Amino acid sequence: MPNERTDPLSVGKRREGGAADETAYVPSRSADEREIGLDEPSLPEPEGRFGDDERPRTRWHGGADFGLLVMRLFLAGTFLAHGAQILFGTFQGPGPDGFARFLEQNGYQNTKILTMVTGSVELGSGALLVFGLLTPVAAAAILGVMANAAALKVGHGFFATAGGFELEAAIGVLAFGLLFTGPGRVSLDNGRVWYRHPVAFAWTFLVIAGAAAAGVYLAFHGYRGFRLG
Repeated sequence: MPNERTDPLSVGKRREGGAADETAYVPSRSADEREIGLDEPSLPEPEGRFGDDERPRTRWHGGADFGLLVMRLFLAGTFLAHGAQILFGTFQGPGPDGFARFLEQNGYQNTKILTMVTGSVELGSGALLVFGLLTPVAAAAILGVMANAAALKVGHGFFATAGGFELEAAIGVLAFGLLFTGPGRVSLDNGRVWYRHPVAFAWTFLVIAGAAAAGVYLAFHGYRGFRLG
């Protein structure tokens, strides 16, 4: 055939006495076929000089754990103190009667029940954050409390100097961040399923917190207190 030649490697070895082996004759590829690389096995594309991904990977380090621990303990201490102020009147707090009067002055109803709920949520969330246990639940509960507290101050603007919700927003942002980052490795949550998949659980509990905050506000306050301007 034209453009074909015998490939020496495809010819069977000669037996002793000159008889040819029965190996089938395989014609070599033509020059044109070799030029375009026909039938040659394709090689995998190189993915990077330094591995599968050339993007630099940030390693987790002790500083991140320490930062999360500080943030977690700050929130824990704050809400342990607030819960104790509401339920027991410690740390110069109003106590249950004083907090119930505060809620009533701001348009809430069934204030004794709401006082016990608020104080228990704050105290329980703070205790959980100390140990880094059920962190998504604790952070979401704090977000719900702060959402209701901020709703009472929306009409005063943002800055605390004018009676706005600046403090509530700052604490809420800390809880929001902790909800998505998780408590860090120095915690009892370490290794649990919500620790390994923080984002999925964060979105779940964020939705629950939003629904709970709205439900509490509508059930105990109605539409009267939420005024813009």
